[in-house]
Amino acid sequence: MNSLGTEFFDWLLLVSAQAAIITLLILLVQTVLRPWLHARWRQLLWLLVIARLAMPISFSSPTSLFNLVPAHLLADAHPALPQPVAPTPARPPTARPSESLPSQSGAPNATPYLSDAPTPAGGWQPDGRVILALIWAAGASVLTLRLVAKDLRFRRRVAQGCLVTEQRALALFQDCKTLMRVPASVELIETDAVKGPGLHGLVRLRLLLPVGLIHSFDDAELKHVFLHELGHVRRRDPFGQGFAAILEIIHWFNPVLWLAFRRMEVDRELACDDLVLSVTGEGNSRAYGRTIVKLVEAYSEPLMISPFLGFLGRKGETFQRISMISRFKPHSPQTAAGLVVLSLLAVITLTGAKSQTTSKDELPALETAYFDHFPWARVEGTARLNHHPAAGQALALFVYNSHLGRPDFSLFTNADENGHFIFPRVLPGDCTLGYSISRGHGVTSHTSQVAFKLAPGQSTNITGGGDGDGGPHIGDERSGRC
Repeated sequence: MNSLGTEFFDWLLLVSAQAAIITLLILLVQTVLRPWLHARWRQLLWLLVIARLAMPISFSSPTSLFNLVPAHLLADAHPALPQPVAPTPARPPTARPSESLPSQSGAPNATPYLSDAPTPAGGWQPDGRVILALIWAAGASVLTLRLVAKDLRFRRRVAQGCLVTEQRALALFQDCKTLMRVPASVELIETDAVKGPGLHGLVRLRLLLPVGLIHSFDDAELKHVFLHELGHVRRRDPFGQGFAAILEIIHWFNPVLWLAFRRMEVDRELACDDLVLSVTGEGNSRAYGRTIVKLVEAYSEPLMISPFLGFLGRKGETFQRISMISRFKPHSPQTAAGLVVLSLLAVITLTGAKSQTTSKDELPALETAYFDHFPWARVEGTARLNHHPAAGQALALFVYNSHLGRPDFSLFTNADENGHFIFPRVLPGDCTLGYSISRGHGVTSHTSQVAFKLAPGQSTNITGGGDGDGGPHIGDERSGRC
């Protein structure tokens, strides 16, 4: 998996953990403020979870909730310090006019000095993040295919249904559209694909009714059913349900978010009940509640297809809906309280924690830790000219890693009075070492060059200038003649 893929997976784990914390906070707030929090505001609180899951970035703030969470618990799976990997083989450096390079056949490999934890020379190395990312991708793919197959089967069954043609139902449905101020086109279909009334579709909206419901419900009861489903249209719930289904697949590994998405569905139905009662008036709350009870007694739960917005939900939630309906007040002062709660939670949950590692006092310590942690290679040796130590000789070490034919890094040093030189920290890769000769006017050429490869943690000894043959030495092996 490339770096972009692992970075996406790290971000995914981070926002999923943050959304789980927000979920627990919302459940706590809903429990504590239940008597004072309006149904539609309870549902709007879940937008904070959706926003956190969908936001690619968040801005750090001293008021963020995540300042209270230990940083290591919300780490985005990046190690505290970069973990270097063995360099990939690079093509030999391209000679420049002022340089002469030894032939590749004559440039032997240096004998490495292995550290206590040697880096394997090649082959794929297992990585925990990559394995987890592959498991996540497999799970998301299976759930996506399952949802698509289930939706296609459901659509085929719905296609076998019939458009409602009974004038009583059509006239009542049109009156409800006017009352709910829904200009969108919504088809009214009777089908055996559902066991309870519900809204299906995103662009082509269909209100699906079980076969026989129109004849078993009177006008007032049908009106309640129609108003509830048209309330979903007015609130644009089909789009929210569809987007939530995508997020649920992406975050399938997080059980706390399973609870969040389920509670979103419950609070969405409560908010829609609240909208219906706001339109019809407080005097219809008892009759509306009786309609819900009658539906629960007559029909089972609807097929859970996304986006499918059923009137019934689950039977275990009926008591909660009836309780909310009985307490409904059309002109409640809870609106201000809900706005304040939503605003405060947005400030503390949609911002990120302040950085813990940007203090100027901590930067030197971090740099020292990074240098100590990185498995640098080491090059040392002796520079010689005419069989004698080349005191003060200037040397240049070039590291090639990018396959561009030019060095990525250049290091320079001078030999001491005994001709000894050392490069204590060298990045691994394909290297070339040579003498630097000043030609004047800012022009420098490099002679007596030798090419070799360095692995992480490797230490190499080179004798430049050679022995009686004039060829440079690498370790115990003699290179080709310069």
